[in-house]
Amino acid sequence: MENTQFSVTVEKDEQGFENSLSLAKAIYKVLDHKNGEDLAVMRVGDKIDLTDYFVLCTAQSNTHVNALTDEVEYQLEKIEIKDDDTEEVKFQKEAVMVLREELRKYIKDGSTVADFIRDVQRRQQMEAEHVREARGMIMESLAKDDPAQARELYDAINKHMNEKGLPKVRIARKFLKMMEVEE
Repeated sequence: MENTQFSVTVEKDEQGFENSLSLAKAIYKVLDHKNGEDLAVMRVGDKIDLTDYFVLCTAQSNTHVNALTDEVEYQLEKIEIKDDDTEEVKFQKEAVMVLREELRKYIKDGSTVADFIRDVQRRQQMEAEHVREARGMIMESLAKDDPAQARELYDAINKHMNEKGLPKVRIARKFLKMMEVEE
């Protein structure tokens, strides 16, 4: 949805390049306008080469994350940003980190982003292993000619997957038919 009443401006230096703090403030303003929470601008240029500032923001859902990032992209496209690097690194000086509440709490408790990523990867690996085990149990039930048990397992597993926001367990059509599952 185009928002014609809201816009941001970025100060330029004498060569026409964006002022990185001004751009970070513009991003902050966009995120604030779209109800981002716990906003912060963090100077990191002396620690990393990728950017001068991180703009941090908490979002409450994946939909909110998408709305925030889409609006930042839309508003920044309206600003003519001149950079001495390639188009590929258009946002080189500023990184927008839209953090979900889980990550924000993780960091608040003293853990690092790297710890969070490792923990998420570990949980994903565990979930994948559980899916493999569940698929094996379904196949065992079908091999024992017990489609009712297989269907019960299939339904319970997919209920769990749905609660976790994960996709359904995939099983070949011929096995779905044996369990009388509609596709």
